[in-house]
Amino acid sequence: MAVVLTQPACQDKRKDHKAETAQVESPTDAAMGTALPADDPEVGKLDQLVDAANAASTTLRSVSSFRMLDAVGTVEGRYEGDVLRVVHTVMKSIDGLRDMQEWIYVDAAGKPLVYRELIRFERCSPQQPVPCVRESWIYLDEVGQPFASRQRSRILEDGADTAMEEQPFEAFTPESGTSTRITQAAARYRVVLYQAASGAKGSAPERAQADGQRIYFNGDATLLKGVLAGSPGKDYLLRLREAQPAAIRLQSTFGCTMDISDMDGNILLRKGTEWIGSAPRAGDMHIRVQCARTDASFTISVGEY
Repeated sequence: MAVVLTQPACQDKRKDHKAETAQVESPTDAAMGTALPADDPEVGKLDQLVDAANAASTTLRSVSSFRMLDAVGTVEGRYEGDVLRVVHTVMKSIDGLRDMQEWIYVDAAGKPLVYRELIRFERCSPQQPVPCVRESWIYLDEVGQPFASRQRSRILEDGADTAMEEQPFEAFTPESGTSTRITQAAARYRVVLYQAASGAKGSAPERAQADGQRIYFNGDATLLKGVLAGSPGKDYLLRLREAQPAAIRLQSTFGCTMDISDMDGNILLRKGTEWIGSAPRAGDMHIRVQCARTDASFTISVGEY
């Protein structure tokens, strides 16, 4: 799965079909807040965005196969005119025990604002071997960080029963580390969607900067023109905020490639020409350019996707 969330234990079946989902409190996770999301005015605004996106006359622009470590399925993009409104993934786990759907609602600029996940489990638990379904909503702020979340779950009367409209949401807190994974998953899905829908490779850089050790990027597209000038390779630093999305691309005259590692030394790209993702935490990304010839020239473009 793209994101692993805390799974509440499924409860005994009740006549009113409502799950006994307990509220989970975590004083250590201040980012998610302690108040019910419904009390947050920002949540109300995002709910209106979701309603508008669902009510709009959208066009299915792309459907592409999608594969993860433990699930396979498709990702599709729904557009209102030329504006992407919803990214939708449908997946089934490799073990066949889970059917998953994920929605990412985006604003006019394509930034994710609301993440929704619906999972149907073939077995709730060894003690309760019947189907159940869990729905989670996570609200993202202007920089893609979660600030509120809610969840509900229910036992299914039969395999086709997934109605949850009458069941109230409860506040919940994802397990430790989930916030970053959600942000990265949302960014990854957007990349897959854009490439499948329009073949887009990102907007052209809007400003250029001199060749130097550091690439300056504040969210606006930028381009650095470099030359090896007889050296076997050249190193650059690119500072990113935590979870900040970025697309790094290399073009050259003589088959140059780049290695990219994050601020902890983890290799993100080896001998490639394009990397798209988000920083695990704030700090300097390390980019090393190597070319087949020492007189090669190249350009490194950085933009937000």
